[in-house]
Amino acid sequence: MAKNLKVLVSGCSFSESQPGYNPNDEKQWKPWSDFLSEKYNVKNVGRGSYCNFGISKSIVKEILHGYQPDLVIIQWSGIARRFSKKDSDLVMRVLETPQKDLDLVGLDFHSFENLEKYYEEIQYGSLQEILLVQEFLQNRNVPYICFWGWKEIHTPHEYMDLIYNDNWILNHNNFGFLNHVIKKWGEESACVHDGHPNTRSQKWLYKQILSKIEKSLI
Repeated sequence: MAKNLKVLVSGCSFSESQPGYNPNDEKQWKPWSDFLSEKYNVKNVGRGSYCNFGISKSIVKEILHGYQPDLVIIQWSGIARRFSKKDSDLVMRVLETPQKDLDLVGLDFHSFENLEKYYEEIQYGSLQEILLVQEFLQNRNVPYICFWGWKEIHTPHEYMDLIYNDNWILNHNNFGFLNHVIKKWGEESACVHDGHPNTRSQKWLYKQILSKIEKSLI
């Protein structure tokens, strides 16, 4: 495998690089993306709390600005993350946010009691973001791998036949990375105190991704 393989990574905190990782601190973890960086030339634009719009935006932005990856790896986040029920809420949040943090602007819809009332519309919007990015990459002949951070689809959805393809991993029963490692080891052995997958789990995911790369893309 060539170290110079250029890999673009995006996702939320499950995939964000952790350059200050301390293996002696049980509250920290080394993400799969940092394991991957030891083998390939990785550009990681994932950020904690990113919604799927933020993830898709980060990928498209890098490529349109001239970055030419050999492979894109995407960890999709929560469907209801970073949405609001009123446009005015988002406008006010933008006005109050420093420019350097604008990519993270939004409201977590889980804070609203009437989430169920709007969930179907939110789900459509989030899945459309995923579909648009996949079509963007396919139209540019850029290979990609994607997976859920955790299970987000709980009932059949008409977009599934459009979204799921051979580039997806770990999505049986709409599972995500977190669901697999908890099923494998139990939550206490798979996660740190706040529910993020720990280093053991991250290394397991790294091996799943590496296997996919070795079999299909190089």
